[in-house]
Amino acid sequence: MPPGRSSATRGGGAPVRRSRFAAALHLSPGTVRNHVSSVLSKLGLAIRQQATIHARERGWV
Repeated sequence: MPPGRSSATRGGGAPVRRSRFAAALHLSPGTVRNHVSSVLSKLGLAIRQQATIHARERGWV
């Protein structure tokens, strides 16, 4: 997974507003939205909560 997309998934463990998360990564909220959407699609998931569960089950977070 590209570094930007990997970074975008790290915020999934706790609820964080996209704009705040984007600012922390020095990205635009749209870029974060696109990275998260891409990761969800590649994992076959529909929502961020599913991604959080998926990551926890695999020990990623």
